[in-house]
Amino acid sequence: MHQANLTSYYQDEDCTLSVFSIVGKKDPIFYSIERPWQGNEPFTSCIPAGRYDVVPFKSPKHGKVYEVKNVLARTFIEFHIANRVSELLGCIALGTSAGYMIEPMNGKLVKAVTSSGQALHQMKQEFNYEPFELNVLR
Repeated sequence: MHQANLTSYYQDEDCTLSVFSIVGKKDPIFYSIERPWQGNEPFTSCIPAGRYDVVPFKSPKHGKVYEVKNVLARTFIEFHIANRVSELLGCIALGTSAGYMIEPMNGKLVKAVTSSGQALHQMKQEFNYEPFELNVLR
């Protein structure tokens, strides 16, 4: 089974930023954005450190994505297309880089990942849209 690491490098009251890497491969490396740590509260928190199974999932809202399984007291945590934390309800968004974007709701500059659709597509290709194991390192 394939393995990947999600290694956090930045956390504040607004978001958690991490690097997503595939074990045994130099490239590709993606960046991710999640909600900030809020005690693993559904819809408002990033997931805790740990080892999780990730499986292909057909989301009613996001189509063919991946779902992170076995997160204590949480369900339907998806890797889906998003760029800003405001587009996430406890899920994880991948991007090809990390930086800043304008938040459409209020015009503020916020942390973000870029090219999320491209990153998710490439991730699915790398894993042949098959299950993998995810190590979350906070």
